[in-house]
Amino acid sequence: MSIESPARRVFLLLQTDPGRAADAQQFLQGTPGISEIAATSGPFDLIVTAEVAGTAGIERLVGECKRTPGLTRLSRCQSVGA
Repeated sequence: MSIESPARRVFLLLQTDPGRAADAQQFLQGTPGISEIAATSGPFDLIVTAEVAGTAGIERLVGECKRTPGLTRLSRCQSVGA
């Protein structure tokens, strides 16, 4: 019997090379765990919202996002509230 880790909400902030945000968004669509990708203005081009199980799920998601074409910077924030 395995015990599953509770789902955690994670926000990933992605900065891309100029003109690459649409490519990055298309690449990330369909990635398991990602529920929303929002294009933004400001220092980051995309905000990705995801729900993953446990620390291993977060690391897997971040690893996948690091493969995003044109990615120049990635920051992650994890929900700590209820």
